[in-house]
Amino acid sequence: MNSNDRMIRKRYAHDSLWLFCGSLVALGTGCASDIDDRRSGDDGVGRSTAAVTIHASWTDWISEEDGQGLRDGAHCSGGQVAIGFDCDGPFCDNVRLYCDDFEGPIGDEQPWSRWFEDGGIRDQSCPDGSWLTGVRCRGGNCDDISIRCRASSVAWADCAWTNNWHSEEDPPFITESSRYLVGIRCNGRHCDNKQYRYCSARPAPANSCADRCGSFSSTASCQCDSACSRYRDCCVDKVRLCGG
Repeated sequence: MNSNDRMIRKRYAHDSLWLFCGSLVALGTGCASDIDDRRSGDDGVGRSTAAVTIHASWTDWISEEDGQGLRDGAHCSGGQVAIGFDCDGPFCDNVRLYCDDFEGPIGDEQPWSRWFEDGGIRDQSCPDGSWLTGVRCRGGNCDDISIRCRASSVAWADCAWTNNWHSEEDPPFITESSRYLVGIRCNGRHCDNKQYRYCSARPAPANSCADRCGSFSSTASCQCDSACSRYRDCCVDKVRLCGG
């Protein structure tokens, strides 16, 4: 079997497995555990079936040919963020995100990042505490990529880039349990090969004003309301997060 035959067979098996899995989910049966083994790829990173919620799903494919890739991109819905990335077609021409529920509060979408591609800027990451929720592309074979993020009070922890590069010949990349995508970088012709940055979510400490601005809590060790300065019990990050 030559290399092209192997690639075709691998892609056919890939799509058939996801179609089969989607049918089982629709029937309320769930997926076999071998789909998670396939997810891990060469990085040994993969979410277990138990760690992916019933709401986890792929976005539609986007590419530069249909206008959707540049105009709107692919977005995770509501309170979801990206936990996986997949591409298909020559030089990773079509891309999509795998989205799952986030384990903390999530804010509004931020502006699109700068475009990056193999011949210039080669990576983009969300700001610390923000999580990847959108991707768009332009140019031949989705050559240029831009990402979009949502802010959260949940900070990054244990961040890493994947060890290996991923392309259309490989299985979809999906992070391990309780980790979420925050960045992408690429190299090769048409930005064909990609690495992914992912982090675990670290809840805000109890002595923080994250998600508490303007509120008083009798059980908290510090306060975030307008009276805290008078009583001298403001949290240390009150001014930074809530203003004076």
